[in-house]
Amino acid sequence: MDAESAIRDRIDANYQAWQVINSTQGKGGNGVQLPRTTLLHASFRKTKLANANLSGANLEGADFGSANFTDARLSAATLDGADLTDVIRWCELKPIGHASIEGVRHTPAGVVAFAREQDAVDATTLAAVQDEDLAAGYSTAFRVS
Repeated sequence: MDAESAIRDRIDANYQAWQVINSTQGKGGNGVQLPRTTLLHASFRKTKLANANLSGANLEGADFGSANFTDARLSAATLDGADLTDVIRWCELKPIGHASIEGVRHTPAGVVAFAREQDAVDATTLAAVQDEDLAAGYSTAFRVS
């Protein structure tokens, strides 16, 4: 696949994802279903993500300013560098375990601690795991033959 086709495919995928998001706004039901979607630097500002399934989605650098996270699922999502200014109902997130939260910005008080308690990962949690492994005598060297 040439570079132009790859770019076009990404644009098309983002467009389709936003069609799904926009079609669910203000409606009841199960919310947005976009597991394993890539929406880099997307704007979710003031979006109602109630009951949204964004598990495994790559949302690096996304703007979630004032987004509503009631019962949203973000397990294993990549939120690195995301802007969480004034997010609403973040404490009602469903699973967020294994989500990457490295460098999230403008987080309301308690968001990062809550995410870490729910097994989200960042440099701090990864360092703690490595320290625990070393203290327990586990090898941190891997060999591929």
